Amino acid sequence: MQSIFFWRTLILLTLPLLFFLADTARAQAPLEKITKKNQVNIGIGFYRFSVTDASFLAPGLVQLSYRRHLHSVISVETDIDYGINSFSTLSSVYWGANIGAGFSILDAFKGVGQVGDIITIRNDSRFGAVASLGFGMRSVPLKTISTTYSGPYLALTPVYRLSDEFQLQGKMLMGWFRGSGTFVQTLTFSVGLGWLF
Repeated sequence: MQSIFFWRTLILLTLPLLFFLADTARAQAPLEKITKKNQVNIGIGFYRFSVTDASFLAPGLVQLSYRRHLHSVISVETDIDYGINSFSTLSSVYWGANIGAGFSILDAFKGVGQVGDIITIRNDSRFGAVASLGFGMRSVPLKTISTTYSGPYLALTPVYRLSDEFQLQGKMLMGWFRGSGTFVQTLTFSVGLGWLF
């Protein structure tokens, strides 16, 4: 049952990468650049941990992330997650960190193309989405010990650009982590505000 859920989720999260591959075939201006290359986001949401025989869902996730656009469709990103859990089996804090690469499957930022003396706005879309792949770790303090898990993750981040500097975004991240001989599946959802500079 759990392996079916794993493969179904993996397929759903990798479908956006197929759109990205199809999108890279489009013609690009020779000197295309991005007007805003750095992005800082803060979001709130909830998270879910699933182990072999149990799972729990908890609100109270706070996520701080940074993204650096290297190209119009490629970026690097890092996240820090902090969560509060009200269940009696865990203490009050969960935290995690991620580092990975993002691929813009829909552009939600302005791209500028320049050929000679002619400058054109190549992309001025308000809606966008970023598919990410990377490595993450999670630390869950139990009543007597703190257990750390690490492994790969996939994420999908839809965005809506409010202005040249601000955007709304959501993020769904699924991770497959291992630690202390235990396999843990995590799922986080967050919504928040991003600042581009």
